[in-house]
Amino acid sequence: VNAEEPQAFVGLGPDLSETPDAAATVWIDAVQFEKGSAATDFVRREPVELAIDTGRFGNVYDQGRPVEVAIQGANASGAPARVKVEAELEDYFGKALPATLCVLEIPAGQTAKTLLPLGLKDTGYYRGTVSWDAGGVKHAQQLRLAVIQPYGADSSPFGVNHAPSTADLCSGLKQAGVVWV
Repeated sequence: VNAEEPQAFVGLGPDLSETPDAAATVWIDAVQFEKGSAATDFVRREPVELAIDTGRFGNVYDQGRPVEVAIQGANASGAPARVKVEAELEDYFGKALPATLCVLEIPAGQTAKTLLPLGLKDTGYYRGTVSWDAGGVKHAQQLRLAVIQPYGADSSPFGVNHAPSTADLCSGLKQAGVVWV
């Protein structure tokens, strides 16, 4: 069954709505979508799969620190895999930047990870694509990120009317110079 949208959001776990004071620990592994009346054994979509992660909340980097993305791969095949990963970015105004690349070597039946430096030094907003070919199947993932000079003062004329709901969101606002709510 082909997915109708590029992303799906699923909630899995026990329904504790009838017992709001109850607590549970749930471990979930190997979730797959399939059409049918009974579940089948889990299989990967492809023998070699990659994941791209900035490791940065909101994909916001501090100026002066390395701007790179983590590339993690899993190889379920019986042969080693060599995957070339390339990033093509442009700045806010659409100016193309030099492409960067790395190679991820994944031993047979194992996982591996590496870092893909993006070569960004200047502050700004950037967008582009990270692409790779795994086993003859071409993949591309959109990437949007920002490089900012973090706000370092304790006070600011900027604020918001409603406080964010998480500590990460509060930190992101402070990093941008919004220090009161």
